[in-house]
Amino acid sequence: MTSEQLLRYFSWICRIAAALFLAALLLSGRASAAAEAAPGQASPPAAQAEARELYTSTCVSCHGPDGGGDGLAATGLPAKPASFTDPAWQGRTSDQQIERAIVSGGAAVGKSPLMPANPNLATKPQVVAALRTMIRGFSLGTAK
Repeated sequence: MTSEQLLRYFSWICRIAAALFLAALLLSGRASAAAEAAPGQASPPAAQAEARELYTSTCVSCHGPDGGGDGLAATGLPAKPASFTDPAWQGRTSDQQIERAIVSGGAAVGKSPLMPANPNLATKPQVVAALRTMIRGFSLGTAK
């Protein structure tokens, strides 16, 4: 690997880290409000709270506070993140695919390997279900 390639990789990592930090600071209130309005209140409140926190700290930087795939880090990514507001995406994506992407990352469902895995959620199905409900809610306009 050349020094130019290393510098390019380091640059991407710095951009993503900065975007994650800024997104958590600037957008946490909007992501929390989106989660509170999501349909399907079957998940316990603690799982919903953890899902909101996870979306705010991990997902919002790429997928955006309203799920439109327009987060701060999205502009620097080689592949545009999924827009959860897109009815076509919602229609062709199963609940199982969403949950697998959440736990195992984008590469596990044939998407960008830059979407991180959350293996710690493998033992927290209620949190994963709450995240899936949030993601589904973006397309219904109920997550705003």
